[in-house]
Amino acid sequence: MSVVFFGSREMGAAVLKQLVEDHIDVSLVVVPVVTLNFDKYTVSLAMSNSIPFAVHYPIYTDSLHKLVSKFAPSLCIMCCYDYKIPDSVIDLCPNFVNVHPGKLPEYRGPTPVQWQLYNGE
Repeated sequence: MSVVFFGSREMGAAVLKQLVEDHIDVSLVVVPVVTLNFDKYTVSLAMSNSIPFAVHYPIYTDSLHKLVSKFAPSLCIMCCYDYKIPDSVIDLCPNFVNVHPGKLPEYRGPTPVQWQLYNGE
């Protein structure tokens, strides 16, 4: 099974770390360019486990599609990802999972935990 992971930040790195510890074959890690300057967790985890990684620039949809298609993933996992994954990339993978810390759709977006705490949930 080939897995492509889309993620960033500490939470994304925690999910990636668990996949690695569970001996899941992560073939590629994709990080959003917007987090590259301050998120070293996900990239360093990929590098330390010899997993190829790529930086996603949202204006280059075709290159992301070509890259992911080379790995023919049977599963894609997304956690703490700043961009919408293009439909053309989603269509490459029969199973796509989004790990999100908030109740959806009420707490969609990048700060669900803060709003849940603010609302006493």
